[in-house]
Amino acid sequence: MPRNHPNTNTPIAMKIHFDASRYLPFCFVFLLLIPGATSYGFAQKKKDQHLKKTENDEGVLELDEQELFNEDQPNLRFELSDEEAKLAKEEEKQSKRRKTSKKKRIYFDIKTKGGFTKTGSSSITVEVFRMIEDSYLIKDPYQKEIYYYDTKAKRIKQDSYDDFRAKVKKGLSAYLLHGQYQKYRDQELREEGYYYKGLKHDRWTELNSKGVLLEKITFHLGYPESAQITYYDAAEKKPKEIIPVVYDRKEGKYYRFHENGVLAESGDYQNNHKVGTWREWHENRARKQDTQYPQKWWDEKEPILLRKWTEKGVMTYDIDRGGEIK
Repeated sequence: MPRNHPNTNTPIAMKIHFDASRYLPFCFVFLLLIPGATSYGFAQKKKDQHLKKTENDEGVLELDEQELFNEDQPNLRFELSDEEAKLAKEEEKQSKRRKTSKKKRIYFDIKTKGGFTKTGSSSITVEVFRMIEDSYLIKDPYQKEIYYYDTKAKRIKQDSYDDFRAKVKKGLSAYLLHGQYQKYRDQELREEGYYYKGLKHDRWTELNSKGVLLEKITFHLGYPESAQITYYDAAEKKPKEIIPVVYDRKEGKYYRFHENGVLAESGDYQNNHKVGTWREWHENRARKQDTQYPQKWWDEKEPILLRKWTEKGVMTYDIDRGGEIK
């Protein structure tokens, strides 16, 4: 028998075992890879389920956030490119600016518009304020000092309630001050407070050139919160006298009314002293008398009678015309 002839008497089972053993390492590696491939396929399928694409009104594809934060699902992480991260950060800043800007425009639940005035040459005074249309004026004759922006004169003015209404009827173009007010002199804040529909309201502060607080007054609808008010009636609907009191001293605008609600007398107090021009009216609203007091509280000059009128409006006294008029 030739030497290299195969042994035909070798059992078939032994042949098969011998041939398979040559490929046994490859089979073992294949079996190890099957679970990983299956797991990856499952995760990829779940990931595709998470990334449900929905198109918003602007045509931008969005993720299904409810599925994204489901604890039972694989933990997916998404990273933005440097350019995308920069754009997202800028959009967030702009969104915050828009919200802040919108909030600053609304005071006491009313949307306002901004304005400013600038006066002076060697010493410059700038007033920054918010304003609303004159239709917001409170219909109350007891509210006397109305602050407004005259669009023609381009400056802030103040008038009595009656005078302001009369000017508006004659065509005055004006906006009521409403919201934050700030006054700067040579770029230094000197006065700050709030207006409500043309009336001083809430806390007002006054500073000197070094930023030191000079005065702080809280107002309520035009009057100092600490003002002393007396009434004609028990229901306290008809004011008789309003005395401005700040830190236990008379300071600010004083008012006295007739029983029919018409203003009887008005003027300013400064450190318990009458200052400036004081005016009086008859019950029919006709001017009665003007009296001049010193401009500063420490000035000891005697008051001077300037003019007098009858209830019918006839002038009976004028200091510029020598006194009594016959």
